[in-house]
Amino acid sequence: MRRSRILGALTAAALLVASPAAAQPMDPEDPGDPGPVPGAIDRTPPTINIDYPTGGVDGWFPGPRTVPVLVVDQGTGGGASSGVGQVSYTMTGATEHEEMFEGHRGSIPVSNEGSTQIDIVATDNNGNRADARIWVGIDRVAPTITFAPHLAHGAEYALGQRVLSGFSCWDGHSGVATCNGSVPPGTPLNTATPGTRTLVVTTTDPVGNARQATLTYHVRRGTFTVQQPPTVSGTPRVGETLTATPATFAPGPTTVEHRWYRNGAELTGFDEATYTVRPQDAGSAIHYASIPVLEHHDGVPATSSPVTILKSLQADGPVRITGEARVGGVLTAVVPGLSEVLVETLLPRAATDQLAYQWLRDGQPIAGATGTSYRPGAADAGRSIGVRLTVQRPQFEPLTLQSAGTAPVARAAAQVSAKAKPKARGKVKVKVAVTAPVLADGSIVVRRGKKVVGQAVLRDGRATVVLKKRLPRGKVTLQVGYGGSAALDAASVTVRTKVR
Repeated sequence: MRRSRILGALTAAALLVASPAAAQPMDPEDPGDPGPVPGAIDRTPPTINIDYPTGGVDGWFPGPRTVPVLVVDQGTGGGASSGVGQVSYTMTGATEHEEMFEGHRGSIPVSNEGSTQIDIVATDNNGNRADARIWVGIDRVAPTITFAPHLAHGAEYALGQRVLSGFSCWDGHSGVATCNGSVPPGTPLNTATPGTRTLVVTTTDPVGNARQATLTYHVRRGTFTVQQPPTVSGTPRVGETLTATPATFAPGPTTVEHRWYRNGAELTGFDEATYTVRPQDAGSAIHYASIPVLEHHDGVPATSSPVTILKSLQADGPVRITGEARVGGVLTAVVPGLSEVLVETLLPRAATDQLAYQWLRDGQPIAGATGTSYRPGAADAGRSIGVRLTVQRPQFEPLTLQSAGTAPVARAAAQVSAKAKPKARGKVKVKVAVTAPVLADGSIVVRRGKKVVGQAVLRDGRATVVLKKRLPRGKVTLQVGYGGSAALDAASVTVRTKVR
């Protein structure tokens, strides 16, 4: 573009002449060629007169032009003229052409796009030469418009996205006179509201050629980013209230709407952040959604994780215990019938029910006692036994039932067996075994009549008593007694033996 302006400036000085005789403007009243003067000596070159076209800028024109040329030979001192002999011109650049005038005047047509250099040569009949050079530029094409690389036709931008305007204009001939856009370069395009927008650029060159280019772009409606999803708290039970903590969004909405859903279907009329669970919700999945509201933005719901509303079970009666509350006896839990609260009556037991038992001693859990039955042991003697039953069914709230306690567990009966064997003179060894539902502990006492003749402590329900006091020879009767324990009643047996 700078080169074009330089050429145009040079062309403005169109009467640049290479020879001493400079080209002169054409005389509107052409005197013509005075012709040769007989006997005179002509040493002066002819004069080249060029009528340079008007209506251009810096030598550039918006269309074809004709350059009139008149050559006059006045001779030396204005009187000694040999007359114009020959006039020719050579065109280079946009137009390549050579031609001679017929006579001393002619017109040079210039029509090709671009800059054409015209060299004119004139000689008189005495061989004197004159030269002249001019440039004529033809520019019929408007400047081109180029948008910045980061801009594309039909591009989509986010709402509020910062996009800078950018464009340039270029002209290879007369140059660029104006290059203006609806949004100046380096300033942001309009992305404040959604829709289709345009960037319009107009340009002109100095000779009046004009062009307009339009770049169309689209601004999308805004979207939200969920920074924190919503949550639901509260007990998922009929009659309880669920409370939602709404989601947080970027950008921040002006308001947030609340929605509640059952099994994916919206519950109409519930537009608060709290929801009271209704009977028809039992067994269903409830979830909450936050819907952001902001001008020019699409509010897509942000949903919470679903919570399942538990159904409720009720027992047709208490859990009961059958059996004898005695050490070594068997107690069995009896499950009552079950029915569903508020919804429908079920069979006493469902195939999916899971029953968990926990036996209790004076109301406290007994470690490991989790079966349908329980056999009281030594630690239970004198204590009350109960059972806690937990029923679990899918989509139901767990149901816990606890029985009444039994009467204090009675001690079990024990049986004593003994064998007496004579030893050395006057001594006897007695082997004792105590059998019972539980392992017997405690002491063994051996009497002869009312007199204690031996004692021992049971180990694993057995004991050996060596009677150290000398007994009279002959047959003797001994009473072997078990004193009992916290879990077992006392018992005794009579044994006879012969003393040596």
